[in-house]
Amino acid sequence: MKNNFLFILITLNLLLFIPLKSQSLQHPVIFTTAAEKSQTLELIKNNDWAKNFVIQLHKSVDEELLKHQTNPAAIFSTIPSFPTTDNLSETQCQPFLNGHNRVLMQAANAGILYYLTGEEKYAQYSADILAFYIDEIAPKTPETTTICGNYFFDPRSTFVNFSLAYDFIYNFLKKSDTKVYSKATAAYVNFDNVKAQKAIANIAGNALKESGPADIHGKMVSNHPILTAPGSLYSILCVENDAERERLFNIFWEKGTKRQNSFKYTILPMFGEQGIWPESTSYSFMPNIPLILNIIDRIKPEMHVTELNKNIFEGVFLFEQMRHPDRRFVRFGDSKRNNDSTEKNYFYVLNMAKRRGYTDLQKKAEIALQQSYALEGGRSSDLSDSPFDGHSSLILFWDSPLPASSVSKFEYKPTVLIKHAGLALQRNYVEKNNELYGLCGIIGGAHYVHSHCTGISMELYGAGYDMAPNAGLPPSVAERQIPLHENYFRLYAGNNTVIVNGSSHGSDKDVWKSNSFVWQNTTVNVACEPKHLEDPISKKFSFATQFLKDKVNNCDQERTLSTIRTSDTTAYYFDMFRSKSLDENKFQDYIYHNIGDATHISNAENKTLEVTTTDRYKNDIGDPVQSPGWRYFEDTKVSAATKEAVKVR
Repeated sequence: MKNNFLFILITLNLLLFIPLKSQSLQHPVIFTTAAEKSQTLELIKNNDWAKNFVIQLHKSVDEELLKHQTNPAAIFSTIPSFPTTDNLSETQCQPFLNGHNRVLMQAANAGILYYLTGEEKYAQYSADILAFYIDEIAPKTPETTTICGNYFFDPRSTFVNFSLAYDFIYNFLKKSDTKVYSKATAAYVNFDNVKAQKAIANIAGNALKESGPADIHGKMVSNHPILTAPGSLYSILCVENDAERERLFNIFWEKGTKRQNSFKYTILPMFGEQGIWPESTSYSFMPNIPLILNIIDRIKPEMHVTELNKNIFEGVFLFEQMRHPDRRFVRFGDSKRNNDSTEKNYFYVLNMAKRRGYTDLQKKAEIALQQSYALEGGRSSDLSDSPFDGHSSLILFWDSPLPASSVSKFEYKPTVLIKHAGLALQRNYVEKNNELYGLCGIIGGAHYVHSHCTGISMELYGAGYDMAPNAGLPPSVAERQIPLHENYFRLYAGNNTVIVNGSSHGSDKDVWKSNSFVWQNTTVNVACEPKHLEDPISKKFSFATQFLKDKVNNCDQERTLSTIRTSDTTAYYFDMFRSKSLDENKFQDYIYHNIGDATHISNAENKTLEVTTTDRYKNDIGDPVQSPGWRYFEDTKVSAATKEAVKVR
């Protein structure tokens, strides 16, 4: 009896012990799998652009690999030191980021070549680099782990390439006779996967920061946790222990942290019915979202993440509708007009749609990609060396041939409504020379992440020019903090809008960024012809009317923007703005910026009105951001008061 009891105890102990050591996930797994290798090789064989990409991979690795084979210590002399904190500024961490990511990108690219060729020299090169980083990172804790010195940059760059390299060469590393170069001993030693797993745990732990504040589900957050998501997820997928990997994945997907918010309960619910991330255009692309959803769907199809979030995959096609005739994007809030991630989005959607059998999404993605490639002179197949783009190699693993020709083309509709930003877009395009003769304009405004406080603002396009006052987002972090941006371009006076009683301003309550005073009510559409993304009654005319119940400034405002086509080469805009203060209705200032050589102000008989210098706009309401922002106006002049009609040219 005792022996039987002892046997049962031993058996139970073994059963409890086995899951803690088991590894059910097969590598590689992040970008591709061993089973998909044959179709990848077939893609390379049949497509010149894919062959070209592999050539670039070889160019990025082979020369350095040859040097490494004769002098394995040489590469480590090119690696910067490791910062002692992950709180360096974006400027301070740049040298560390560039140096470390260059080497880790070598490791990732060599790992891909090992997968493609089966040649162990590539795996060895990658393993030697990883071993150097493992020796540095493994003794640390998640709180003290960093590579570039910035907790926001590491998961977007160095953590991504470290994880990809480990994933691609995992089976090589697990061989019993695998040795790696040790910088400390200047000799080859047995690879220590236990130490590697400790380093990976530290990387994943730093990306998640469990020790920090908890996530508040449903809170409005910025794009940071989306940008850092690849480094978080990829490192989690490299954790061997099934139970621990699932625990970390649950934090990533469900529980979340303040640093890496919950995808399920914080990030995805922010997309709303239109499937757009609620920021200004260049921030809204968020290709990491379809990327992450696609990867999770490949590994955990039982979660049905693509089915449950189909609105997001549909939403990416709204961005194409936000282009001016010159294919640059309309700008609202902290937008950058030339940023364009639509191709990535279409690429991710196409891969998912073909795998899942979503034929409607597949057709949309194929049309959008064909158009994009045609306008750009072919599909891009460049290997990126950007620190923040470790995903260019996905074209080898997720790409598939497009139809030889498309039976349809992307349709640009006259009316487009972007609800989170309170925007209505009006366009009137022509078949010939559209960049010169086409029209496109937007009106609207709201509070969202990276918003500005503008009331109902307007920008127009015509004759090849973007006629917009809004300067968008300055190129550098330092420039974003200068008063001209903070206290002018983000506020009423820096936009085409109406200022009520000289005091229009935003609120700091519930604002996405504290002390910015850019919260405003959301502008809503009350009428339009045609309706959102529908065909017009007349191709020569369309309009949209937006209404703002401004509770911050206690006023009602309404604006109508219309396009009127008079010929293939002539057209004009109609803009009507109505504004009424619900308090004392003193005066409404209509602010209008445009491009011109001179300004002429005249009465109905075309007699020029006299103007005199004034300093009436050098004041503000006394809030921290100097609302309404018009103290930045220069060379201000006014005419005498008049009740007659006035013409401005």
